Amino acid sequence: MDRALLLMLIGFILLFVGVGVMPSLGQWSAEYGVYLVMLPYMLWMMLAGGLVSTGTRRFISCWRATRSQ
Repeated sequence: MDRALLLMLIGFILLFVGVGVMPSLGQWSAEYGVYLVMLPYMLWMMLAGGLVSTGTRRFISCWRATRSQ
């Protein structure tokens, strides 16, 4: 259960960082190119969402297992 909470926490931190840089994406795209900015950004957000999703699913399954005992 601790690993699940850690995955969720890391995922949420990555999501918050990704949301925090959103206002700068337009400027960075104009300076460096759309593909060089948006591709890593989308990969970053997919990784963060995957960590949150995996952590949440593991936490819920552990919680259900301990609740049913």
